[in-house]
Amino acid sequence: MRFNMGIATAKGEFLTYLDDDDYLEPDFIDFMYNLIRENDADISICACPDRGGTGEKLVMTGDEAVIEMMKRKRFNTRPSAKLYRRSLMENVWYNSKAEVAGLCDAATTYKLLANAGRVAFHGIVKYCYMRNNQNVSIWVKDHSKLTPEILDTEAVIHRERTEWLSKRFPERAEQFLYYELSFDISMVEKINRYKLTDCQPQLNALVDKLRGFQDIFMRSKWLKDFEKEWMERYVL
Repeated sequence: MRFNMGIATAKGEFLTYLDDDDYLEPDFIDFMYNLIRENDADISICACPDRGGTGEKLVMTGDEAVIEMMKRKRFNTRPSAKLYRRSLMENVWYNSKAEVAGLCDAATTYKLLANAGRVAFHGIVKYCYMRNNQNVSIWVKDHSKLTPEILDTEAVIHRERTEWLSKRFPERAEQFLYYELSFDISMVEKINRYKLTDCQPQLNALVDKLRGFQDIFMRSKWLKDFEKEWMERYVL
């Protein structure tokens, strides 16, 4: 696939990604490299127009950066808007099946962040997304485009992510599970809101899973009020 081909071909010490329908600010590379150098980091992250553009600076350990990614406030799983030390890519490959559903980043970015010694974020917009209606990840903005294939792939990715991260950072296992279940209830709400009848089997599976974890999820200290409301409306 295209990501793996690029990684295998690259010769530099650092890697970044640019989709063919996005654009960078002219000083993107200088900005991101200086962010790494000034903070002795392995990954630098800038803001995008839809999130993180507050101007704040944050230097994190690998596990802290994974949690910030899961919050999806400052940055998310997208491989772009980041500069990576190429050595982090060793034995981390993008999944071709996940790419078909526009989810290869969700299956990989957490591993790269977890492998980093330090991650530096600066909330200045240097990368701009230009999502079009033919983009495989259009469903991220238009949830009515969710399909059974996307939901099935997401379910596998998030289960694998929780298991992998919980082994790597066992002290955060409870929080990783919360974010998996948080994503699940958000999908339940979207399937219901958009009346995605083709996704009924996926909805049933998500509801069954959430019922199985309801005690843990409903007692979680990270549970949001709207998640509790969705659980009461769609699951309990």
